[in-house]
Amino acid sequence: MISTSDIDNFVDLKNLAIDKTKPIEERLKQFITDVKNPYMVRVGDTLVQIEFTGGRNFLDALTAVFSA
Repeated sequence: MISTSDIDNFVDLKNLAIDKTKPIEERLKQFITDVKNPYMVRVGDTLVQIEFTGGRNFLDALTAVFSA
């Protein structure tokens, strides 16, 4: 379990910039490289743990986000 004292160890999504001119595959690679742990990210002062259910996986979900 992650404690709030560890929050500074996570990338803040508010400060993350994704180049929308790049192909989706490159955007996904850059996102994963930048956040380091795509299952636990920071949004401001809040840690967000990402989980998937119902057969959807991480790649499907991120592809949908970056396709929008």
